[in-house]
Amino acid sequence: MKRIAIVILLLLTCKFGYGVNEELVQECQSIIIKVFDIHEFNPIHQPVTDSIQNRFQDIFRERDNSRLSNTYNQHIETAFSDIYKNGIGEYEDSDDIRRMKMRRASCFASIALLSDYDKAYTFLDYAKFSLHESHGKPEAELEDQYLGLLLMEIVFLIEEDYLSAGYVTAVEEYLLENKQKIATDILLDTTDFLKKCKSITK
Repeated sequence: MKRIAIVILLLLTCKFGYGVNEELVQECQSIIIKVFDIHEFNPIHQPVTDSIQNRFQDIFRERDNSRLSNTYNQHIETAFSDIYKNGIGEYEDSDDIRRMKMRRASCFASIALLSDYDKAYTFLDYAKFSLHESHGKPEAELEDQYLGLLLMEIVFLIEEDYLSAGYVTAVEEYLLENKQKIATDILLDTTDFLKKCKSITK
């Protein structure tokens, strides 16, 4: 009888934990969709930018289905093609360069979402690198978008049950360092989300 009670308790704990994790993933996804966008200032480039951004959002919302669908390889091939087309790198501060960086980051992030975890972190790192101005710091005016990539990593870590208190603290420190550059609503939503994450960290 005692063993049965222990098994039931473990099952309930696992079910509750899974429910909490699923809710956190959905909450984080909502923040990422809001924050990880490409600010397009030139209407000429809007259609291509919209196409890249919409693909990322569609894959994020339907990622489990996308992995199993017939469009899986097409998504990846299109993303790599867009990375190549937006591969120009120049050492100057301009809307054109920021656009290309964000397009590349969005494509790499899309591939990460379609990948198994052993590859996902690699492509997520490529996405982060696309936004870097220097090691570990995003290009000016891309702080919101870089936050989206940090939160995407949290999604992967929650799903793999590897989220650590240290990583949550690192994202909190990023928020603190960039609080003047990140939209207030995003700042509040992310701070609240990170507090909840601490209840499931290792």
